[in-house]
Amino acid sequence: MEPGSNQEHGSHQSHPLYWVIGGIALVSLVFMVDNSVLDGLRSLLRLDQPALEQCQDILRSQATVSRAQLSQLLAVPPQTRREHLTAILQTPYCRLSPVTTAEGLTLERYAYPLEFDLSVWLIVRYHQDAYVDYDFSFR
Repeated sequence: MEPGSNQEHGSHQSHPLYWVIGGIALVSLVFMVDNSVLDGLRSLLRLDQPALEQCQDILRSQATVSRAQLSQLLAVPPQTRREHLTAILQTPYCRLSPVTTAEGLTLERYAYPLEFDLSVWLIVRYHQDAYVDYDFSFR
């Protein structure tokens, strides 16, 4: 090896190339992972999701909530009468089993799939005839 040769210099330049190649390989691997594996991981991470399996009765099988309806719901304060929300959201897809809060209140729950993403469901909760709140379930 001659003094001042570029061979030593070339070996230092190859390390960044290995990082680039490794990064490309890792990104490729991520894109190749089967969606069912990703869905399984997503379900493991959802610790507090409403259970749509508990539909007690289907009220309107074609029910969905649009972006416009969802925007209107966001402006509705708690304790609003159920009739007002029904005018906005229409008839829900189904009625879920009731839940009891830590304070001992029994809440009725109704589910609506989102029109623009059917894997996401809006869950609306009422105590008697008053709106309490909403939540989302990601399927």
